[in-house]
Amino acid sequence: MTVARFTLNCLFALSGVALVEAFLGWLPYTAMELLLSLLILLFSAKVANALFALFTKATPISESPYITALILFFVLTPVQSARDALLFMIVATLAMLSKYVISYKKVHILNPALVGILCAGLATTALVSWWVTAPAMLIAVAVLGYLVVRKAGSDRVFWVFIGTSILFFVGTSVIFTHTSLLEISGLVIRLIVTSPVLFFAAFILTDPQSSPRIRKHQNIYAGLVGFVYQLLYVHLFAVGGIAINSVTSGLLGNTYAFIFERRKRHSVIFRHARKLTRDIFEYSFKPVQKITYQPGQYFEFSIPHKSTDVRGNRRAFYISSSPTDPLLRICTLVPNECSTFKDALVSLKKAEVLSITGPYGDPFLPKDPLVKLCVVAEGMGIVPVISICRYLSDRHERRDIVLIYSARTPLDLVYMDEIDRIKDSIGVRVMYVPLDFTELTNWNEVSGVVTSEFIKKHVPDIARRESFTVLSSGTVIHN
Repeated sequence: MTVARFTLNCLFALSGVALVEAFLGWLPYTAMELLLSLLILLFSAKVANALFALFTKATPISESPYITALILFFVLTPVQSARDALLFMIVATLAMLSKYVISYKKVHILNPALVGILCAGLATTALVSWWVTAPAMLIAVAVLGYLVVRKAGSDRVFWVFIGTSILFFVGTSVIFTHTSLLEISGLVIRLIVTSPVLFFAAFILTDPQSSPRIRKHQNIYAGLVGFVYQLLYVHLFAVGGIAINSVTSGLLGNTYAFIFERRKRHSVIFRHARKLTRDIFEYSFKPVQKITYQPGQYFEFSIPHKSTDVRGNRRAFYISSSPTDPLLRICTLVPNECSTFKDALVSLKKAEVLSITGPYGDPFLPKDPLVKLCVVAEGMGIVPVISICRYLSDRHERRDIVLIYSARTPLDLVYMDEIDRIKDSIGVRVMYVPLDFTELTNWNEVSGVVTSEFIKKHVPDIARRESFTVLSSGTVIHN
């Protein structure tokens, strides 16, 4: 399931919890008020997004309007009158409009939910209450928020933000109110329980469409937002109160991400597909305009199609081609029974145009050619590695790299022939390690599970090498 669809499901689950708690009388609003507010926001955001996308000929993420509407649902004071209902419609419309107006090369800059909250706060601060901070909602917010953060791989952003917020909150409280150290734990609990910090961090700050994807920028982004968040939230500035101040830091963070990690939307033309193994294919695309990326990075591909399943119409793919290749290539597993997205990918017609966004990710090829590497690639984790190998081969560059490539069976070792052909010229020492079924393929080399003991045995100088593991999911772990 994509991050967007998973986030949407968690927000719907959280709204279900809220409706039940309101029905039980645990929230200061009735279940009917919450339900009416939710329906108005969902309908308004969906209609507005569809109209703006039609007018601009854009291909939006199908989950986007619903995610924005649900975040607004937990922040805006539930509908009490016809005037409130009208304001809800206007706020949802302005939030979706911001995606198309405040954008750069068809990529929105600001989180639309934050824009909506800001517009609501400027209209009337009473409209923004962050009622999701009610004590009865705390456990659900914490559990579902944790799941979203883990799914998005945004642990670093979440914890740097939380840590910065806590440090600044405690520091200002000690300085301005002379709080003793014994009361610090109470202050931290107060911050978590009575402020929107958890909901803000889990569901807004980690939005992959408006936050950085590169590690160094993630640290600065999260720290900056955490500092400004508390600077505005605590005692120093009271203009607009929580209604405006709590979102200003997020918008500032979005701006930072745009300036220092500018995302771009590109158009690519499908050329052909090549079968590599029994169920793994490489797809090649011709960029309409030159695309700059580094080996080991990835792009998000959009393929609009009917009857989209729960995984949505977008996927992130590591690039298997070298930046020196005129074609952009991706490699993916296509099983017999697959998602509707994979079905649409398989059904692509020659010269069909797709929209992609990126590049994203931290390239793990060191800039210093003297740095020694050990890379463990598991299954489809070989894709960013072959991009690096092709890049080194095209540039006639040698590196001291040990590659341990693990797959299910010898038949699943993708790019094996190509790696063997270029490994000596680029300085890569390769070990192929299938897990099982070696007897059926006459495999006489080493096999089994790659463990830390295995690596120490076969790479005796591992302590002097930078070590990475690339999982089948594409996750890169710096060991």
